[in-house]
Parts: sequence; structure tokens; C-alpha cells
Amino acid sequence: MPAENSFASLSLEPVSTVDRVVDELRRALFDGELEPGTPLREVALAASLGVSRSTVREALGALVADGLVDRVANKGTVVHALTPDGIRDI
Repeated sequence: MPAENSFASLSLEPVSTVDRVVDELRRALFDGELEPGTPLREVALAASLGVSRSTVREALGALVADGLVDRVANKGTVVHALTPDGIRDI
């Protein structure tokens, strides 16, 4: 059996950097590391995670769509205060 066929059952699902940032921010939210009302500053997050601001901006947009963070006009993005019902929904 050729070596190429012996690995045919192995596969990886591609994961974007944005998805990895979303996953890390979700983890921090669910672990209580980021409390409700905490400002999520793009520059600080980008530096901490070693990614670009545009990557962080896109990840924050995904979290806004999920209802985990809020965009506040002229103030930026903050952690959303979840209710017990909201936590169950997630």
C-alpha cells in the first residue's frame, strides 16, 4: 500500500484567524474573564492576541451578531450583560 493512501482518513477542517479570535473571546466571556460592560478595545485585543485590528473588528462583529457583545455608538464595543435565559439560549 503506498504511503499516500495510508493517510487518506486524516483531515483537518480549515479554521480562519477570525474564527480563532471569536473562539478565544467566547471562552473568556463564558469563563468570566470579561465581565458585562467591559470595553473591548480593538488595539489592545489585537496586540494581546497578535492579530490585526481588522481581524479583531470582524470577530467582534460576529460576537455582536451572536448577542454576546454590544456596539455602542461613539463608545466602541462592550461585553453584553446576559440574563439567565440568555445564557441558556447560548
